[in-house]
Amino acid sequence: MMNARLIKYDVNGQKIWDKTIGGSSLESFAELLIGPEGNITVFLQGTSEKSGNLSEESKGETDIVVVRFNED
Repeated sequence: MMNARLIKYDVNGQKIWDKTIGGSSLESFAELLIGPEGNITVFLQGTSEKSGNLSEESKGETDIVVVRFNED
């Protein structure tokens, strides 16, 4: 299993949060966007079936996974 891991630190280097995104196979980081209101959108390229925190079955050999969450 290889998931994407996002870690947010404050300006003093203290960890604020640690999130892992992905399923039971391989996910690789593609892009991260931070919106004007602090929402974070992560794009992954993956080969996992529905597993881990992925809620949909694979649609083919390689899928694009889009995850959006608040910065907090």
